[in-house]
Amino acid sequence: ILARLNQLVETSDKYLSEFNSYKVVEGMEEFINDLSTWYLRRSRKRRDDGFYETMYNVLINFNQLLAIFSPHLAESIYQNLECNNAIESVHLCNWPSLTKVSEGKPNDHQLLDQMQQDLLEFSKNPTKKHETLKRISKEGLESLLEMRMLLEIQ
Repeated sequence: ILARLNQLVETSDKYLSEFNSYKVVEGMEEFINDLSTWYLRRSRKRRDDGFYETMYNVLINFNQLLAIFSPHLAESIYQNLECNNAIESVHLCNWPSLTKVSEGKPNDHQLLDQMQQDLLEFSKNPTKKHETLKRISKEGLESLLEMRMLLEIQ
């Protein structure tokens, strides 16, 4: 989900510099769908510190993006999160920065590109569906996007 958050921040920067707010909101909608449909569903049984830390990071950064388009809602969400920092308003926060995925793993672009390639490979050869889904479930949370895309094809 952090790779998707990084992708959202990157594309938001790009589209906002082109004054294309529609594409930013569209990307935010897709991100929320990925977060709620896949990350939370797959992490339903997780209650460790890593899960909560990741969710907090995602919510804070997404909320900073949301503040441009829906300032009152973003402020309300920010105030209801137990913020560890001394910044009193989401509107005083810096623009979200790209977070690093754990060292030793492929960078965000490589991870998302690999998911896209797997999707294309799957669409060309649907007989590998069972093998692909089995592999996805073993790889864990890094394949959430791929699983979402595969299920949308069905």
